[in-house]
Amino acid sequence: VPRSADELWALLGDLSGAGLIEGMVERVEVVGEGAGAVRSLILPGGAGAVVERIEEYDPAERYYIYRVIDSGPIDLASYIAMVRAQPAGPGQSIASWISKGQAVDGKADEMRAILRGNIDVVFAGIRRHFGFE
Repeated sequence: VPRSADELWALLGDLSGAGLIEGMVERVEVVGEGAGAVRSLILPGGAGAVVERIEEYDPAERYYIYRVIDSGPIDLASYIAMVRAQPAGPGQSIASWISKGQAVDGKADEMRAILRGNIDVVFAGIRRHFGFE
């Protein structure tokens, strides 16, 4: 990303930042701050919500780890992810979004497609935010 890691972290580290996942959710509700916060992703059209708990939150190292504690209408189990902004030289950074989950009812291909689509939406949000679509 052609921005500093601090600029990228200001975007990624905002737990209520629905701009990154625009179109994927109707809104984001956060209760608490940092580690232990609970984030609800309210799905469009009254489809329900996916609820996540922030397990670790480290602004100094520019990362957080979250776990889905209620997958709502999505067939997903044991989902955990890490979001990180890393420096990559002057005015440059790397955005990492690493996730791992387990599909239920043998829907692994469908789950991979959903996770890949979600990450594509996030990276499109990063490009849109910084104006380099």
